[in-house]
Parts: sequence; structure tokens; C-alpha cells
Amino acid sequence: MRPEADGSRSEPDGAEPESEELRRALDRERAIARREARQAQRQLAETRAELKATRQQLAGLSRRRSVRLSVAIVDRGRAALKRIERVARRIDPRMALAERSGQRALVASQADQDAFLARLRARPTPAARTSGPQVSIVMLNRDGAEHLRRGLPALAATAYRDIELVVIDNGSQDESVSILDAFKPDFPVRIVPNVENTSFSDGNNQGVAESRGELVLFLNNDVEPIDHDWLGHMVETLLEPGTVAAGARLIYPPRGGAPRAGLRFPDLSLQHGGVEFRMEDGVPFPVVMGAGGDALDDWASAVREVPALSAACLLVRRADLEAVGGFTPGYQYGQEDIDLCLKLRSRGDRFVYDGRAAFWHHESATRELGDRAANRERVRSNRDRFVGTWAPRLYRTVMLDGSRGGLAWRGEPLHVGLDGDRAGSDPGETLDVPAWRVARLDPAEDIDPTIDVFVALDGARDVRRLSPGLVRVAWIRGPVESWLARPWFDDYDIVAIDDATAIEAIDRGSGQRAQLGAGPFAEALTRLLETWLGATRIGIQIAVPSWDVAPSWGDLHVARGLQRALRRLDHPSRIHIRPDATGWPAARDDVTIHLVGLAEAPTRAGRLDVLWQISHPDRASVELYERFDRVFVASDGFARWMQTQVRVPVSPLHQATDPERFRPEPRGPSHELLLVANSRGTRRHILEDLLPTTHRLAVYGRGWTEERLDPSVVAGESIANDELGGYYASAAIVLNDHWTDMQREGFLSNRLYDASAAGGFVISDDIEGLEAEFDGGIVAYRDREELGRLIDHFLGYPEERRALADRARAVVLARHTFDHRARELLDRIEPLLAQRPRMV
Repeated sequence: MRPEADGSRSEPDGAEPESEELRRALDRERAIARREARQAQRQLAETRAELKATRQQLAGLSRRRSVRLSVAIVDRGRAALKRIERVARRIDPRMALAERSGQRALVASQADQDAFLARLRARPTPAARTSGPQVSIVMLNRDGAEHLRRGLPALAATAYRDIELVVIDNGSQDESVSILDAFKPDFPVRIVPNVENTSFSDGNNQGVAESRGELVLFLNNDVEPIDHDWLGHMVETLLEPGTVAAGARLIYPPRGGAPRAGLRFPDLSLQHGGVEFRMEDGVPFPVVMGAGGDALDDWASAVREVPALSAACLLVRRADLEAVGGFTPGYQYGQEDIDLCLKLRSRGDRFVYDGRAAFWHHESATRELGDRAANRERVRSNRDRFVGTWAPRLYRTVMLDGSRGGLAWRGEPLHVGLDGDRAGSDPGETLDVPAWRVARLDPAEDIDPTIDVFVALDGARDVRRLSPGLVRVAWIRGPVESWLARPWFDDYDIVAIDDATAIEAIDRGSGQRAQLGAGPFAEALTRLLETWLGATRIGIQIAVPSWDVAPSWGDLHVARGLQRALRRLDHPSRIHIRPDATGWPAARDDVTIHLVGLAEAPTRAGRLDVLWQISHPDRASVELYERFDRVFVASDGFARWMQTQVRVPVSPLHQATDPERFRPEPRGPSHELLLVANSRGTRRHILEDLLPTTHRLAVYGRGWTEERLDPSVVAGESIANDELGGYYASAAIVLNDHWTDMQREGFLSNRLYDASAAGGFVISDDIEGLEAEFDGGIVAYRDREELGRLIDHFLGYPEERRALADRARAVVLARHTFDHRARELLDRIEPLLAQRPRMV
């Protein structure tokens, strides 16, 4: 939101003839103009296509009675026409921009500047303060001699006299230091030399430490005061009750022959009128308000509240800075000022843009001229750090603002897309929220990337394939059967239904918690959306590489069971597969529970990251555990050991099952011996202990090649998860074993819990904790001979087999369901959540 604070790198005086310098500048501008022209032409084509689609929608709507929706579409058409005009004007960057305030060219002449200043100074303003609390002006500089020559005299003429200037010079190689040494205003100046360039955060924090004032003004070296009374106005604004920061009106100056950033905006236009937020890929990002607009407009000249401000010119109290720890290290010239603003929100309610304080902003072009690949990586890194820190709180704040029809934080209205249709039911007819933007979606087209809330009216579109940034709403009117049959039904965030009698069917047939969408559609959607936004949202991260293969991964079914349990406790939950792990939407969850698999997901500072290690103890390490805020382990002994190795709290949390999925209903083939397990390139040790056998064995799993197992006993590669319980219930004996590392470290297999919940009788290899976990309801063997004896015995005594299976099932229902685990998780993490703010 603010350019590089070290200033633009200017050429030394006399480095080349003025005409040659001007020619080079013009060549640069021509190249930029050509590039922008190509981009504008593409945008123009897209806009024409949008207008055509809008006209088609109007033609269709003309046959309907929806007056309100028709008016909204007409407004979209008008907006599209205005966009065409804007894009057309940008095709030639030298084209004059017609405005009510007069003709203004992209490059202003001296006469244009004189006229602009005359109009600026003609506006009456109250007299500004000339004294008060001491203000420490902190300025960073690196090779900014040209900026200093221009800006320091204007700074010396400031009418407010209780100031000091602290300049952090980051190893300048030009004339900066000599210019600063020669600067002798009637206020103190301190120069702090650094051998090397520092980050914007570190340099400004250093400047604050070197300063003494009660108030601190961060001022870029490329910001030049236009008049003398600017600081008095800003101090007056900051001292108003509840105000935590004051910012200023920044204006693009006449560029002459020098390059500057923001070339797509005209000279003498507004560069900064405050900062608001715009949704991008499902998370809010800061955008400058009014960039390129009329810098003399009443709105630009006003004193008004804004969500945030640029640190190119930012006045704050020292006490507030110290309370929040100053600028956050780690950013590299990008997002750190907005990060600071959001931190300062804890110290006061009001951020105030003071349009009376006007500056030229000779916005640095250093980044524009540098290594483009390096700049892109820097921008990406800064944005990722910002999202990782602020997404949960900022997303809730900005989306609630939009859902209530406000634009206090957002730059654009909430965008709601209605997808599909139901005969005799048209929510669009009653969706009357003036501040929302509502669109009917074409089933044959991709989703508009600006949509915030996706409302499915028929459930035909696979929501797993949509952008993760969307809030996914299923609005069910009529029979629920077709909805429940969709493989993606559990992946809606909100399920609304008009018929209260059908809520139980949805709860029973899925992992969703349906809510009654009674009343006018707009009111109901607003209520449901605000409930979802206000709740603690919990993500579940799994290592599944894609939704295409997800059903064959055990991690998905563990995640589904946990997701359903969390929803029953009124915590919205979404499952994130591996490709979504680094995406920004995953960062906006309040909590993410990571199920350790073959790939690790990143942790984020702004959310609570919880590790639940249910398998793969070989992947545990001090480095892994200490990335998390809380760790749970599906083994008592391993949890005790790891707690001695790490600082993060580690607790046991065993595997569990979903008794709604695993019921004692024998709906599968009647196998004598059943083993459901993959090979993973080995012949598992329970088969080594069992084979050959005279009993009928059926093995289901992947990787059982002929050299590893007789094909006659391989019954299939997999069993559908919703059928697996029926197979367990139908088998005489369910066999189970553990991988060597899991058996050694005491990680009980999830198969034990699933089979027991389904009423299956299980014989397993011995493992620490097995008897206590199931109260002796699961039988353990220790060697080949004992396994044979146990199988022979229990096949001959079905009543004894049934009694043990019933005991194991009772234990599972009483202690080992996902409902139990979800409650245990929440009991441990809710105290941590209570320490974290929910809103900005």
C-alpha cells in the first residue's frame, strides 16, 4: 500500500544530456503505453462479451415479472458500458481524460500544475495547529538524493514546529548523506547510517527507537508536502477521541521526464484516499481507495474514517506503536503498513484519512525497473505472509460487513451467484438486498471469480471443483433424495431447507447439519450466512492429492467422520485436500486440524494449527511438532515420549469411528476370514502367520500381485466405504495387523474401531493398549501357532465370538466415536481460541 521507502534510484546530475534523458523517458513511456494498449484491448473484448451476455439476460428477463432483478441487470449493463468507455480511453495513454473538473492529460504540463494548485489552495480550510505534542518524523532513505533535494525544503517550511526528523539511511551510495548533512532547518535532524539496506519494518522500527516524540509520523522520502499546514491538521485529527491513526491525501505529481510507478494513472490524480479491502481468491486484500480519481473532489478533500491507511504518510502515537510491537518483521516492502494498521485496531476504533493534508507522492519506480521475477516473488511472499497472519479475522470482518449490506470495509458489494433452478421456486424473485450484487449463473459457463457466495438451487454442479474461496450454499426446496445422492453434498458449507420435516432425513443421510431457511429468501440467506461467518470454522487438512482418488484414501473417511462430529457441535468444517493446503482460502479457517500423511501442509500464524498424528510415527520429529500450536497423538506411549522432546503441548488422542457409517447390519458376503488391507509392496505379517490355511480367506486391497498372494484369495481391490461396515458385520472373523512402526509405537489401527462398531469379531496382532482400549473385546495373538488356535476355536464357538464382539462395540459407542474425539479436541483448543481476537 506504500512504495519502497528507500526512494527511487535517480541518475547523478550531468550523467547524460537532458535531451537524451528525455528521449529515454519517452521510450519507456511508449513501451508502457503499448503494453497497456494490448491489455486494454483484451479487457475491451472481455467487456463486450460481458455486455452481450447481459443483453441476453435482459431479453430472457423481459418475459418474466421480476422488476427488481431486471433493474439490477440494467444497472450491470450500464456499468459495463462505462467500463468500455474507461478501457477505450486507456488504449492511448496520451489521450485526454474528459472530466467535469476540466480536461486533464495523462502527462500534465506546468500550466496544468499551476491551475491544479490554484484550485487546491482556493478551498477554504480551518486554521491548522502550529504546536502541540512533539512529532518525530521517521524517514527511510536509500539513494534518494533527488527525492531529498525536492522534499526537504518543503519539510523545513512546515508550520507545525514541535518536530524532529530522524532519517535512517540504508547504505546510500549517491549524494544523500551530503544533502542531509547540509540540511539545517530550525528543528532537530538526526541521521542514522546503516551499512546495508534494511527492510521497511526494521528500518522504521529502528527510527522509532532513535526518536523521542510523543507522536510518530512515518513519511516516505518520496512524499513532498504541498502546503505548510499539513502536519497541524493531522495532529488535530489524531488527537480526536478514539482515533488511532491519521493519514493524508497523496497525489500523483507531474512526472516530467522521470519515471514513476503508477504510470497508468494520470498526473495530478489521486494516489491514496485511504485503504479498503477487496476479495481475491476468497480472502480480503488491501486496495488503495480512489487511485486515479479526481484529487480535488470533495470526497478526496474530506476528513473521513477508513479501514486502513498507507504508511507513506502515517501519524500514530508512540504508546500505541510500542503496545503492538511496531512494524512486523518479515515483510519486504509490501503489506507491512496494512499489517501495522490491523494491529493498531486493538488500540482504537478510528482510522482517519485527512484530505486537508495534501502531498505529492513521487511514487518510487525502483521496483518497476528491477528484476521482474524477483519482484513477483517478493509480492507473492508478502501477500502470503499477510494472508497467513490476518485471514481468519479479516475475512470474518469484511464478509460480515458485506452480508449486512455495508461498505465500511469492502470496496465492492457482496456478490451472490444463484446456480440452477427449481420448478415453481425462484429465490431471485425475492432477493432484495440493495447493497448486494446478485447474478443468475449459466450452468454451461465457469463461475465469475468475483462471486463471494455460491447458492446452489438444484445441486447439479460439483462444488468440489469450484474455487475454494466461495461460500457454498445448498438451498433445498422439494425432495432431498437427489441432493443426498451427490458425492459432493458434504462439501457444502451451508445447507438450507424450507421443510422442517426433511431436516432429520438430511442429518441421517449425510454429514450435514441442515438449517431451516424460513422467511423471505434474502433475510434467510443473510441470517444463515452471518451464523456461518460468526462461528468458529475448523478446517481438516489431509494429504489426498485429488478428489478423483479421495474415496480410496482412508484419510478422507477419518476426516469425514471428524467433520460430521464437529458440525454436530455447531462448528462449520471444511476438508482441504493437498492441492488446497497452500491456498489462501485454507488460511481463513480459525482452526486447522492436520492429519499427518505422506505430505505436510503449511501452518499459519493467524489460525490455530493442530496436529493429530493418527499414523506414520516415523514422520514425527521435533521440527514437525513445534510448527503447531497443539499436538495430539493416537498413542499414549508415543505422546509421552514426544512431550519430553518438544515445547508444544502433546496429548494422547486415539483413533475413532463413525457409528452412523459402521452399523451392525450384515449386508456383505459371509467370509470366514476377512482381511481388508493394502499390500504396499509386502506380504503383510498376519498373512505370513496365517498361510497356508484350510479356512476360507478373502483379502480386499491394492497391490496384491500373484507373487505376493495366491489370486484365489484376493476378492477385490477395495470395498466402498459406505459398504465396508456390512462386510465387517457379515464376516465370521475380521483379521487385523499393524505396520511395524505403528505396532512398535502403540498406534492402534482405525480398522479395530470400525469393525467393532459394525459388530464384527476381530483377531489382531498384539499391540500395547489393545486390551484396555476395547475392554478385552478384541482378541490378540502373539505368534503363528496362537493365531491358528484362536481361529479354530472361535470359528467353533460363535456365541463366544458374538459376546466379545458385542463387548467391543459397546466400548466403542461409549468411548471411541468421532463425537468423543471432537469434544476432546475442542476442550483442549477452546482455551487457546479464547485468547485470539475473532474480528479485526
